[in-house]
Amino acid sequence: AAFARTPYHGRLPMHTALLSQESHPAVALRVVELTAQHFPAGFGRAVQGASLPLHFALRHQTADATVLRRVVELTAAHHPAAFDDAGLRASVTEAGLGALLEADGRPEGGG
Repeated sequence: AAFARTPYHGRLPMHTALLSQESHPAVALRVVELTAQHFPAGFGRAVQGASLPLHFALRHQTADATVLRRVVELTAAHHPAAFDDAGLRASVTEAGLGALLEADGRPEGGG
């Protein structure tokens, strides 16, 4: 249940972990994996207007794309509608992870 709590401005623990992934990538990755296991709907939880965890991962990505790759994969699995947003698809492609989007079965222009 802790992975579904939103004590700080509606943020999930995953949002907070992604904000600090540069300094704590292993922790961020573990929180992402545990969220997928215990609260998969969290990948569709938007905060600050329309920012999904994937937006946080893209904004705070590091040179090692492991965390971002996992968030893209888990978003595709648990909230594929996120990729209906052409801008988000473009951002993922620019980050070098476009092949993951091709695997989700959606055409490049969205669903």
